Amino acid sequence: MIKAGGYADATEFAIIEWTPTFSTGVTTMGVGTTATGWYTNRAGIITGQFYVVFAGSPVFASTIAMDLPVTADADGYQAVCGSWIFRDQAPSLYHYSGELGIWSGANNSVSFSGAWDGTAPRTRVTNGTPFTVAATDILSGNLSYRAGA
Repeated sequence: MIKAGGYADATEFAIIEWTPTFSTGVTTMGVGTTATGWYTNRAGIITGQFYVVFAGSPVFASTIAMDLPVTADADGYQAVCGSWIFRDQAPSLYHYSGELGIWSGANNSVSFSGAWDGTAPRTRVTNGTPFTVAATDILSGNLSYRAGA
């Protein structure tokens, strides 16, 4: 928020750390998984990034959804709010990418849509799609959306 005289509140420039968690789909992230995220909240606009390196034996059971660091505004429902990339480290070394969408009616999580392997229709990231997740695979992305009241 801009204060009288044109100066912003110092907290609006703070980078806030958060640990990305999955509300659905990921039953086990794998022992040793590293999940980091950071965001800013400037005048109610959340802008952030996340980076997850899976370890051990991760297990995806269904379409995955990741919790947002701050609940989105109700007008954000059914909105695209960012992008993601998933790197299959072995054996193929492929990259998959798509959009992050706020598909939860509670406006508190995002789904990973648009995965494509060149042959199948675009789909959300789920168990075995676009590939079977294993140790050292990397999921990262960025997001921007309006925070809820």
